[in-house]
Amino acid sequence: MILTRHPLGHACVRIETETGTLLIDPGEPHFTRFPEVGTDDSTERVDAVLLTHAHADHLSAHRLTAAITANPELVIYASHPTARHLRDHDRNHGTSLERQVHAVEEGDTFDTIGLHVTSVGAHHAKAHPDYPPSPNTGWLLAESGENEVFHPGDALLQVPGVSMLLAPLQAPWMTLADLLVWLRAMSPQHLAPLHDGLVSPSGFAVWQQALDADAAVQGWTMHWLVPGQGLWRPHPRAAWEAAQS
Repeated sequence: MILTRHPLGHACVRIETETGTLLIDPGEPHFTRFPEVGTDDSTERVDAVLLTHAHADHLSAHRLTAAITANPELVIYASHPTARHLRDHDRNHGTSLERQVHAVEEGDTFDTIGLHVTSVGAHHAKAHPDYPPSPNTGWLLAESGENEVFHPGDALLQVPGVSMLLAPLQAPWMTLADLLVWLRAMSPQHLAPLHDGLVSPSGFAVWQQALDADAAVQGWTMHWLVPGQGLWRPHPRAAWEAAQS
């Protein structure tokens, strides 16, 4: 398995196996700490897309349309509320996104690109006192019975025994203390922070120092990935290593 941070938004990763490629949360590219990376209007061929929720930093209808053009057999996995969001987009913009969607409920499982995927949770972290949490689905990817990768979207969801946690680094709905308490409870083997598009350079240094210090005590291996940088895991239980570009 190869996991690569993708430049589409600040929460997107590409995962490749011997049988295919998927993206998680291809969002609008302007949500990024790395504006110099840039993206063009093309999207590489992928077999599946997993969407945690419908916020623009996690879902770009334009990029999904490009992905479908590149592969008309593409399957989009999303919750029913996110599927309804795509249906509304189709109605308003003349796209055909919803017909590619396989809608899931909390706890549903399915197989794609040789991985066993479980949908986890149903709600976004509470972000505003006047509004209820919006829908959010985390994705747990397993291979050979091992919980390889967990992408929680915008919620601090509890999943034990995760090898690689793709953790949100910063958000309006989360303090640094919230993040550290959750990470200690999760206790992943490896941690790759994402969701950092709102962080200034000086703010990022504070978050990085705090997580590196906690990782040294808790025993996590930190992976501060930039877009285009990847990690390789030759088989379950093996160490994650830097992928050759």
